[in-house]
Amino acid sequence: MRDFENRFGPTPTGEHTFYPVRFGIRRAAGPTPDFVRTQSDYVVHLSDLHFGADHGFPRSREPGREPVIARIKEDLNIICDGRPGLVIISGDLTTKADANALLIEGGEFLNQIEQELRVPKEAILVIPGNHDFRLSEYRPTDYSHERPFNLMLKNFYGDYDPDNKFRYFNFPSGRMAEFLLINSVRLRQLEESNYGYVEWVLYESRLRTMSHDPEITRIALLHHHLISVPREESVDRQYPHAGISTTLDSGAVIEGLQAHGFRLALHGHQHVPGLTRVSRGIMAGGEVGMNNFSSDLVTLSAGSAGARTERLTDAIRDNSYNILKMTRDEIQIDARRFNPGLPASRHFFARLQLR
Repeated sequence: MRDFENRFGPTPTGEHTFYPVRFGIRRAAGPTPDFVRTQSDYVVHLSDLHFGADHGFPRSREPGREPVIARIKEDLNIICDGRPGLVIISGDLTTKADANALLIEGGEFLNQIEQELRVPKEAILVIPGNHDFRLSEYRPTDYSHERPFNLMLKNFYGDYDPDNKFRYFNFPSGRMAEFLLINSVRLRQLEESNYGYVEWVLYESRLRTMSHDPEITRIALLHHHLISVPREESVDRQYPHAGISTTLDSGAVIEGLQAHGFRLALHGHQHVPGLTRVSRGIMAGGEVGMNNFSSDLVTLSAGSAGARTERLTDAIRDNSYNILKMTRDEIQIDARRFNPGLPASRHFFARLQLR
C-alpha cells in the first residue's frame, strides 16, 4: 500500500469495481476477449420481476393462472422453439430488498431459466435494481448492502466475479455483441436513494483503455431510465419513488455511451415498455457539435415481467418483456405483453439497423 501511494498518490475511492483514472497515459488494449457462442440469435430481456410482496404470479400452476416462467416459456416455444441464446434481467428481482425472496425465489427463477429454457449460466446476465439493494443500509466503504444480491448470484453461478462488467457473445447469424453491465443503483447521498445514479467516470475510465471493433455491436444494460418512457410522469403519494425514473447523470451516460460506439441501452424500472432514439450534442466553443457520434443511441425498456397489477401503471396494465433477434444487419425488437391469465401477444415491433 505504501509503495502504491508513493507512486500513484492516495488510494482511489469509488465503486469497488472500477476506479476513476483521470490523468496519465492511456493504456494499451488488453487481450482479445473470449466470446460465448450462443445457441440461437434470440435474446430475452426481462426486468422488474419483483419476487416477494409485489410479485403478481403464482409459484406453481393454478386454475387460470400460470407462473411467470411458464408464461414466458409458452411464448418462446412459438417464437424461437423455446431456445433463446441469451437472457438478460435488468434489475428488481425482488421487492423492497427482501433478501429471503431474492435468495429463494430469485435464485429459483435463475435455475428455471437454465433448466426449462435450457440457457447456460454464462448466457444469463443479471444486473441490480433499486429494490435489490437495502439502500437504507448503504455502506460505501464495504458495500455490505449489496451482499444478498451478490450472494444470490454466487449461489447460482458458483464462480461469480462481480467485477466482470463486460461480456461478449457470438450469435449464429455471425453478429458479435459486447454487453456492458452498469450498476445504476449508486448513491451520491442517502437522500437521493429514490433516484438512479451511475457515476459514469467509473465506466469511462475503463472504456478508454479498451479498443473497439466496429463490427462488434455494443449494448449497455442498466436498471434506471436514461430517457423518460411514460409520456407524462406522475408521482403516487403512497409510493412516491415509483414516479421517479430518469438517472441523475443520464446526460453523462448518454454522451459516454455514444462516444464509445454503443448502439442500444436496455433497462427497466418504471414498468412501462418503450423505445426511444436519442443523440446529445457536445458544446464546444459556443457551438453544438453533432458529428462526434457515428449514430444515435436507442434505449429500450422492458416494462415489468412480474409485478402485480397494483404495481403497474395506466400506461400498460399488463406485464411485458422483450425478445431481440440478432441478425447480421439489424436487431429486431419484439415487445411482448401478457398477464397471469393470458398468453403473450405483440405490443410493438421495431428494427435497429446496424449497417
